[in-house]
Amino acid sequence: MPNFFEKHSTTLTTIATIIIAFAALVAIVHQRFDAQDKLISQRFDAQDRRTDNLDASMNQRFDAQDKRTDNLEANMNRRFDAQERRFDRLTDEVSELRKLTVSISERVSRNEGEIDVIREQIQAADKPSPPD
Repeated sequence: MPNFFEKHSTTLTTIATIIIAFAALVAIVHQRFDAQDKLISQRFDAQDRRTDNLDASMNQRFDAQDKRTDNLEANMNRRFDAQERRFDRLTDEVSELRKLTVSISERVSRNEGEIDVIREQIQAADKPSPPD
């Protein structure tokens, strides 16, 4: 066996050198891939932060718009409610006016009837009495 190593020592040395060189190359490539991975991760993280900031800004704007819309809607509802109360009040007043108008019409009719009776009585009193 010692003879085998002596005969093939240069071949074994060459193979060992190739294996070591390949391992070194793999280590170097692995480091480069890790560095590239790290760089890509940093860029994605930065992009994610920008996206998160943009999302937060958009959400703030949408929330502000929602608040404005809610305030506008509440103001409109208050105005509609006020208009509805005013309309109801006017409806009640018109109803009261109708009652008063009917009452006045009834009084006028009664008074006209009474006036007619009084006229008849006056006309009867103004006629000369028939001779006896």
